Amino acid sequence: MATMVIKWFEKEFSKTPEDARNSIHPAGGWWYTGDILNYLNKYSVHNATIELEDAKSLTDELEKGNIIILCLDMYFVRNAANDQWHIDKFYKTLNSEWGHFILLKGYKLVYNQLFFEVYDSNSLGAVYNDNSLKGKERYYRFSDLDKATNLWWDYAIIVSKEKFKTSHGVDTEKIKHKYGK
Repeated sequence: MATMVIKWFEKEFSKTPEDARNSIHPAGGWWYTGDILNYLNKYSVHNATIELEDAKSLTDELEKGNIIILCLDMYFVRNAANDQWHIDKFYKTLNSEWGHFILLKGYKLVYNQLFFEVYDSNSLGAVYNDNSLKGKERYYRFSDLDKATNLWWDYAIIVSKEKFKTSHGVDTEKIKHKYGK
C-alpha cells in the first residue's frame, strides 16, 4: 500500500513493496498504521492523520484531490452478492480482527447510498472475466467502512500532492496504532 501511494505522489519512485517490507520489518510481520506513516515520511510524502467523524470528512479530502488510506476490520465489510460486480468485498473473512489497509480514491452517491471507490490490494490474483484485478476500482459502502473503522482504527491517513496549508490532523504520537495487511 505504501509504495503504491508514494508512486501516486511521485511517479518516478522506483522502490517496490519488497523494498518497503525489508525497510520496515525485515523479519516479516504485520504493518501498523505508524509504519505506513513512517514510510511516507521517509520519502517526504505530504500526509496527515484525521479522526473519522462522518462521511463528509472523507468526501471533502477526495474533492481536494487527495487520496486516503484506511485501516479497518474487513470482517465488517459485506461480501459481494455477485462475483462479477465491483461492489462490496470479493473475498471471505471468517472472523473479526481482520485488520487491512485500503485506499480511497473517489466516491459516488447511488440511490441515496454513499459508496467509496477503493483500491483493495488483497486481490491475490483474483480477476474478472476481462482479466482486470478484482481489487481495483471496487466500491465499498460508507456504512460498512464506517462500522469497520469505528471498531478497528477510527482515523484516516490523508495523502496530498501539495503541502497542507494549515495544521491538519491529529498528533499521531498520541494515538494507538493498529495493524493491517
